[in-house]
Amino acid sequence: MRKLMALSVILSFVACTISATAENGVETNVQTSKSGDATIVTVTVALKPATESSTPASPGASGNGPGKPIKNEVVAPVPVNLSPANTASARPSEPGKFYTSVIIDTTGLQIDRCMSPKIRRPDGKEVWGTVKVDYNFVEDVGIVAYARSMNEALACPRCGSNPMIIRAIDRLGGNFKSDPVISYPDAELLLSEAKKGRFLEKFNVIFIKDGRL
Repeated sequence: MRKLMALSVILSFVACTISATAENGVETNVQTSKSGDATIVTVTVALKPATESSTPASPGASGNGPGKPIKNEVVAPVPVNLSPANTASARPSEPGKFYTSVIIDTTGLQIDRCMSPKIRRPDGKEVWGTVKVDYNFVEDVGIVAYARSMNEALACPRCGSNPMIIRAIDRLGGNFKSDPVISYPDAELLLSEAKKGRFLEKFNVIFIKDGRL
């Protein structure tokens, strides 16, 4: 739906451009093409060559010389995937500055706390959470830490000096809705960054949640 609305806005702009220029001796041409995840709308606006009854163009005007059309292209990319599931909230780490942890902001989603939650993609597939760890560690410490605010998360001993911050878009789970859902781009970036900083192996994972901890 958002894709169609965005495309509608672009085509409305094109229609206005054609209407405004048609009465002023201007030729327009509209073409659409695909480029990756974008639809490219190209509008070519060209002045008609001067006729005998019209005022001659100044020599060398616009660098095109008399009688040559002046062209101007408007390229408007229209994103195809605008849904939260396909929108990244995290940024890649800077060169040489690996992430020390990941903070997932779940505020507003009312996730439940549990000892072994999972991070999931929008289709429900697991990104991280099934780990081999001593049960006493899970019971006493947990594979993730919880915080009630960003400041509290940043002060958590698991955070480190350079946390990766991701905004959750939904929650999943069984009897307890304990699993935050992150977008596809964020999931891929999380796994990629974890290979560099190895913070998932250290359980440096923090969930910001609503209400009591």
